[in-house]
Amino acid sequence: MKPADTRHPGRRQRPPLARRAIGLLCALASIPLLPAAGVADPGAVEKEVPLLLKILTYDRALDDRVADTLTVSVLYKEGDRISKESAGDVYKVLESYTNKTLAGRPLASRLVPIDEKIVLRVLLDSLPSGAFYLSSGLEDQLQTILDVSRRAGVATLTGTGLYVYSGASVCVSSDVEHPVVINLQASRAEGIDFDARMLRLFHVIE
Repeated sequence: MKPADTRHPGRRQRPPLARRAIGLLCALASIPLLPAAGVADPGAVEKEVPLLLKILTYDRALDDRVADTLTVSVLYKEGDRISKESAGDVYKVLESYTNKTLAGRPLASRLVPIDEKIVLRVLLDSLPSGAFYLSSGLEDQLQTILDVSRRAGVATLTGTGLYVYSGASVCVSSDVEHPVVINLQASRAEGIDFDARMLRLFHVIE
């Protein structure tokens, strides 16, 4: 005899995707939409990075893009203090996920300084990554980074609004009009196939 189901008798259980979507919306609600002018929210990155990772789990092509460990390479501009500090804050949050998994894969992270003297394409091609996180200060190198990410099938994540409108895939930030922006054309160029039901939750640009 099957044991009685005591989980809220008579209530229809939500499907897994619906429960995950609710989790995304709860995470979104925890991010302040617009901080006071000129005032940074010191805790914003602790909310933005987990949401970026959660969004990655809605990539239906993740199995094709990432065979084993999902490594997030946090890129920043060498010699730029603000860029380095921003990258360090993101890396600190990512490090808290050490020994955890994302969509069934081990999650790893690394800090990668971008020096104008290096051959950027060679450096990026040498990094086995599932995602690049683009810190501030990389405007001059952005197009090269995007060229590599699209050729290698690497997702580009950022907290800088300018980057997502310039060709990065996903931006989660408290200092832009829309807290989450997904560049659909850019994500497809990187081999990402986001679930359409997830896309309806956020601001999407073509």
